[in-house]
Amino acid sequence: MTCYPKISDLINDWFGTSINLPIQSFGFFVALAFGVGAWMLVRALRRKEREGVLKPRPEKVVIGAPATPLEIGLNALLGGVLAYKLVPAVTHWTEFSNNPQEFIFGGPGSLPAALIGATLLGGLRWWEKHRQRLAEPEVKTVSVWPHERIGDVVTVAAITGILGARLMVLIENGGWEEFFANPGANFFSGLSIYGGLLLAIPCVVLFARSKGIPAIHLGDAAAAPVMAAYAVGRMGCQVSGDGDWGVVNTAPKPGWLSWAPDWLWAFNYPNNVNRWCSPTGPGPDAPPCTFAETPYLVEPVFPTPIYEILMVAVIVTILLWMARHVKAPGVLFGMFFVFNGVERLLIEQIRINTPYPNLLNLTQAEIVAGAFILLGLGLVFGGIARYRRQHKGPVWQ
Repeated sequence: MTCYPKISDLINDWFGTSINLPIQSFGFFVALAFGVGAWMLVRALRRKEREGVLKPRPEKVVIGAPATPLEIGLNALLGGVLAYKLVPAVTHWTEFSNNPQEFIFGGPGSLPAALIGATLLGGLRWWEKHRQRLAEPEVKTVSVWPHERIGDVVTVAAITGILGARLMVLIENGGWEEFFANPGANFFSGLSIYGGLLLAIPCVVLFARSKGIPAIHLGDAAAAPVMAAYAVGRMGCQVSGDGDWGVVNTAPKPGWLSWAPDWLWAFNYPNNVNRWCSPTGPGPDAPPCTFAETPYLVEPVFPTPIYEILMVAVIVTILLWMARHVKAPGVLFGMFFVFNGVERLLIEQIRINTPYPNLLNLTQAEIVAGAFILLGLGLVFGGIARYRRQHKGPVWQ
């Protein structure tokens, strides 16, 4: 078993090809995680709509109006930005494929291509609205269901989640000078799931409230999808070998794991994306890398992403079952925080992370996980008490 920093590395290994695609494995799985989460969330929201828990919201739309300057301008801006890098990416394909992030934010661009792209997309927007234009624009009221806003919800979650994930790493580990020296190329070099959740959750809640979607019901619907997306993201950590692994494990594999492959107990992450030889990365105590072609960890470690994927699979199964049997709003959302916190506290015992000596030698993840458990328990017991006061009936069905 080996790591695949790029999706084309995996394809070439499996099928004997020699293609070079500009798709990083970790980024691919992050995108896949959002896709899986969105698909599951739509299903959960539709179920709540069928149950009558969530209602549509009436909104007024204008039919037959011409394109506004703002609409044309935004489309032109998008077309210009995309075309500015598209032509150089094609003409410098190898450079672009080897490091698409650095190329996009720091490589060459084409101003003529940007002007053409801006003209095409801006003109396309004008033509689309022109074809539908009416002599007298009509104002209609339409009903928008919560599941129809999933694109907006995922966009808010993605932007704020990635921003929070990056900020958390910078706050904890530093590296501000390197980041500001080239923020575009360094933006995705380190992400923290808890940083993403801490910023994305309140932002999504605020957005939902602005659209008339009760936050507590959205939280219940999102419990299993968010955990499933987390598992898919961890697949990216394992496939790419991004450094989110466990502590050194040189102990022999126990007998009760004799049925499992050796890499499930201890793995040295060959061909990891960071090209590290030491589990903690480069430093004065790190061994020299003398195997430039296929770097691997000199000392094997616990493959904690695999353990998290297995644990989260169990959690998602439980949450999906609870979603059909728990009637009290907020309980499922609370159990998401409890399960997430317990899972992370357990995995932190064998995972590489930096402890805070002044805070009982706890890691950042352990502190946040503990807070999540307390928050979750509060939501669970509060939801149960509120439901019993209002309905005088059982919480389970």
